Amino acid sequence: MVLAGLALLEACLLGCQSWEHRRSARKRLQGCAGRSMATTDSPRVALFAPCKGLDLGLKENLRPLFCQDYGNYQLHFIVESSGDPACPIIGELMAEYPQVPSHLVIAGETTDTGLKVHGLRVATGNISPEVRMLAFIDSDARPRPEWLGQLLRRLDDPKVGIVTGYRWFVPERPSWANHLLHSINATAASLYSPKGLNPVWGGSWAIRRDLFDQIGLHATWKGALTDDLVATNLVRQAGFRVEFEPACMIASPVDHSFVAMFRFLRRQYLIGRHYMPGLWTVTLLATTLTVVGFWGALVIAGVALKTDSPGAWWPALACLSLYGLGMFRASIRRDLAHLYLPGQRDALSRAIRFDFWTTPLAALLNWA
Repeated sequence: MVLAGLALLEACLLGCQSWEHRRSARKRLQGCAGRSMATTDSPRVALFAPCKGLDLGLKENLRPLFCQDYGNYQLHFIVESSGDPACPIIGELMAEYPQVPSHLVIAGETTDTGLKVHGLRVATGNISPEVRMLAFIDSDARPRPEWLGQLLRRLDDPKVGIVTGYRWFVPERPSWANHLLHSINATAASLYSPKGLNPVWGGSWAIRRDLFDQIGLHATWKGALTDDLVATNLVRQAGFRVEFEPACMIASPVDHSFVAMFRFLRRQYLIGRHYMPGLWTVTLLATTLTVVGFWGALVIAGVALKTDSPGAWWPALACLSLYGLGMFRASIRRDLAHLYLPGQRDALSRAIRFDFWTTPLAALLNWA
């Protein structure tokens, strides 16, 4: 019951944080409406897109990269070999949009570095001197036309080292695995904050060229398994902050089996535990408190009712309160889904309802 009380306090604090995320996101998106950076005198940008295999909806994901509302950028697609199944699709799009400078980088094999990180090291090893900004996106993300311009806009602040967005999973079909993954990912997305200690998400981020060189990110990537958490640590050590940009929340189509979903989540947390052990520990403690508080109170209430104990209503009340606070946070995530992806209401409707009613189940899986 003590843990349930602490879990209630934690749930209230997280509810306040989610509320603030929604408020600041609304304000930021209203300020971004109608602003364009489609001018040729904008700083030159190199946009890097690592690809491997046929991601779900790959062609629809990559096409928006050629249609960005930014007037001065060049595209660098990165694959391991010319035999990668993504190459024909990339070639078709490059031929379809000849007005956009684009290149295909063959990174080759690696034995001592994560495949994606190796590709980024090869692609960023010989950047044109004209390039002032570096931007990065994953091939499973589907950005809006204003994505690149909004990502770069906040780099004008000298205190900002990196601007990052995040993903919002859009299930391709209604299944427990897809809905659980949507719920867990949406919970993580709602924890980003304008004033928080935000980690970089590798699928949507940008950095100034001079800072990239100054902190030695290219060299530090050698031997690494992840690009984004390494960049997070280096930028913070250099005294800069990672800024979250709500306008750069990106839709990411997903269709996983239960086994694939669990492997994906486990891989994310294993990498996080290695590169950011402090954040991983705090997350583990917080999720443990949530899970033990709710399910422990539920079990105690059930046992007390079965034995006709007079104190059964205390754990029952704690359980119901935690469930209600979980539904409150889920309602904020619903508003954020509609705010970030207004064109995906139908695709997200079932996942949103699932998230609203089964929050304790998603929390249990996330903890596991």
